[in-house]
Amino acid sequence: MVIIKTKEFILRPLKISDAQKYYEITQDKLSQLGFSHPPKNIAEAKKDIQDYINQGKKKIGEPFAIEIGGEYAGSVILQFQNFNPQDHRGRIHIWLHPKFRGRGIMTKAVNLVVKYAFKKYKWVKIIAQTRSYNKASQGVLKRTGFKLEGVLKKDALKNGKYVDNTLWARFNPKSLKKRG
Repeated sequence: MVIIKTKEFILRPLKISDAQKYYEITQDKLSQLGFSHPPKNIAEAKKDIQDYINQGKKKIGEPFAIEIGGEYAGSVILQFQNFNPQDHRGRIHIWLHPKFRGRGIMTKAVNLVVKYAFKKYKWVKIIAQTRSYNKASQGVLKRTGFKLEGVLKKDALKNGKYVDNTLWARFNPKSLKKRG
């Protein structure tokens, strides 16, 4: 997996040692809005991280960690849609530790990872989903060129209630030109 360095952060492969900070992120009140099943303890957080790492090993995803000052700050996870490497589209998942929010870090990280994915995988489209009430993640998607495709009504079960998700997409202009 590639490592991408900027002045503000490094995008690197996700590691099991990131589990503690990942767990802290998932326990944050704002992050809780997005995670359907946040880990209940460090052991579950390690399992989640290992699952993302395994997707990378199976070549059905690429989990990037955002590292700032030697510390895990969040992730941008790439996945093949339906975990199918033959598909023409991918999916992105994002989260950031509360202490790093509001600095434009996630916007920059998403832009870098999306450009990388379009080049490497030749995807035509990358999709993302957010809870309809998750304005922070929607803001990142808007700033990085994603467009709202629709609202998926009562799409997920969260805390015993069905909630709406928004579906976002960003198209690869080079792939669209080739196909016509």
